Amino acid sequence: MKKIAVMGVAIVIILGSFLITYGIDNQKIIYRDDLKYKTEAKTSESLTSDNNTTEEESTNDAIILEIELDYNQHNKNVLQNIEASINPIEVTEDMTNREVNEIRGYAREAIRQYHLEENKVLDELLEIEGYMDKYISHYMPYIEYIFEIETFEQCKQKLLSKLSNTAFVKTVYVRRTNEMSIEQKVCNAFYGMGAGQLFESRELTGDGVKVGVLELGIADKDHASLVGTNVVTHKQFLHANTVVEHTTAVAAIIAGHGGMAPNATILTSYLYGSPSNEIDWLLSKGADIINLSCGDAVSDGYYDAKSAYLDYIVYTYRVTIVVAAGNEGGNINTLALGYNVISVGAHNEEGTNYAYFSNYLYKNGAPEKPTLLARGTTVYVDGFNKNYYGTSFSCAITSGSIALLMEKRPYLKCYPQLVTAILCANAQQLGNFGAPQTFQPLASGYGAGKLHLGNAIKNVYNAYMACSTVNPVNSGDALVIEHRIDLEKGQTLRASLAWLAKANGKKNGTVTGDYDLRLFLPDGQIILSSQCSDSNVELFSYLVEETTTYVIRITMFSDRVSEEGDLLALAYAVF
Repeated sequence: MKKIAVMGVAIVIILGSFLITYGIDNQKIIYRDDLKYKTEAKTSESLTSDNNTTEEESTNDAIILEIELDYNQHNKNVLQNIEASINPIEVTEDMTNREVNEIRGYAREAIRQYHLEENKVLDELLEIEGYMDKYISHYMPYIEYIFEIETFEQCKQKLLSKLSNTAFVKTVYVRRTNEMSIEQKVCNAFYGMGAGQLFESRELTGDGVKVGVLELGIADKDHASLVGTNVVTHKQFLHANTVVEHTTAVAAIIAGHGGMAPNATILTSYLYGSPSNEIDWLLSKGADIINLSCGDAVSDGYYDAKSAYLDYIVYTYRVTIVVAAGNEGGNINTLALGYNVISVGAHNEEGTNYAYFSNYLYKNGAPEKPTLLARGTTVYVDGFNKNYYGTSFSCAITSGSIALLMEKRPYLKCYPQLVTAILCANAQQLGNFGAPQTFQPLASGYGAGKLHLGNAIKNVYNAYMACSTVNPVNSGDALVIEHRIDLEKGQTLRASLAWLAKANGKKNGTVTGDYDLRLFLPDGQIILSSQCSDSNVELFSYLVEETTTYVIRITMFSDRVSEEGDLLALAYAVF
């Protein structure tokens, strides 16, 4: 079976032997595989595969140096100020979509100022010369310099030596831009998610919600599926007009004429390889959701700096990020291994099992993934007259569903963990989750189960936020909050707890915390418990045996991740 070439996001190969040169710290210099720096052409793998795919060729244009900065080595106050700006986001249920956007915008702007001012100072200290163009990140500790290939070859020894021996330079990523044409797939799955009536009535359309589509290529706003819809294109230094079918298809699923949320705004950006520049733009445009139907050519299943990078973005800027699990039937896409991202796999056509190609493996030290499954086989959308397969489209279906939830409850825009809790609590149980009385937070290959938009819309208000300011006593079981609920014999209760891991973008710099979710009878007798230590999502399902009032309790087992207090999301559904 051939594999189509789709962008690899931040695909890393360390060429140790290439940089064995006096004066260069090899540990700080990393060459990207999408760079195509070596003479032999290597293509990245797609997140979709079928019998009609084709291999792609790449073209090389320029050298980009992505400088990751270490604020600790220059001004620790920047990190302290950023942390202090994160938690003041306070929204209430009665706020309008506009009011929610304004409050979140104030916090994002405060954080942006700290990043931008520090990055400008460090840019001046670096004194880099000879580049064609430069981008100073407004939202992250990154500066990008673009060089003509010939110029870079002439100065690389001196330049890399200087950068690698500068204390506040953490890592230098070197890559060559490339352009790929992509021919892939698209779908629509309302009816498979119990939301057929919603699709027919168009009661919710994603109005007021902005979804970033970040891929190697931009969506074609003149395509039949998107013409006349709300599409905003990121005009960049290179590839500004590179439209590809895969991106267009993903955008069409999310907000095309026959898509999930046709009145949502699509923010489409070409992803060069490291998403710092592009995510800056998406955040500046007010993105509520970022869809990444893309990933590494090869994933080893371990949580790494790329995973931590997305965790940092979610934790800091309160944006919901949805990532495709990948299509090799093996290790989950590295980007989808972030604690704070919603990782989406594909289920089969019948909706009874995960698809044979859907990635499901992760290694020790990575969180349990995928988060859930969505349709990714034999799917169709207006404007594309063929059936399609792949977790790329499962991801897009999920992003479109979240847009509808945010329209109905704008409060969700500021709390990605609440979105995760709602989707997990309302998912349709599949596979080896176990008997209803047995807890297994996210089952291998299945996650929380099959995305069920109908349930999520119906129960969108059966979810709320709580703040944890306690610390555990004697290594665990500090009560954070409890919720009482009346249940009748024969009903099924599904409940989910989610919180955000605190990340700084470093592989070993993520603090996950450890909260547990438990169910009790009124007399204090415990019925079941979800207490996974490898995830920031807890989930249980219980078949009610006795008509009475039950108590859901959230307890804390390890120190909280933030000094100001952790925000926890609890969601439940009764069937």
